[in-house]
Amino acid sequence: MSKAKETNKKGVYCAHSVNFITLKKNNDKKYLLALLNSRLLNFIIKRFNTSSDVNGYEINNLPIVETQDKETIKKITTLVDKIITVKQKNIQQIHHLLKMKLIKLCIIFMV
Repeated sequence: MSKAKETNKKGVYCAHSVNFITLKKNNDKKYLLALLNSRLLNFIIKRFNTSSDVNGYEINNLPIVETQDKETIKKITTLVDKIITVKQKNIQQIHHLLKMKLIKLCIIFMV
């Protein structure tokens, strides 16, 4: 059993294996955060992966759409900001409503 190593953030630990994503300069972190946390991509990962470990090649195979549509990116990132804010305030009802709105937006955009 390998020891977990502490990162530079207090209370955050990494196990023996870590995957990371590097972004191109034109990619928005919150846009990617929304897609990676979407139910659609979660469904795809669960469909093709039988364990809780997600490998780099599985991330590479996800249908993540790179877009230049600034209006859609702005809508998605605004919802991510709102979700983060209500999550920090622990307002579950509003969090659920915003998350459902984000899911619909991501599905419409990815289809």
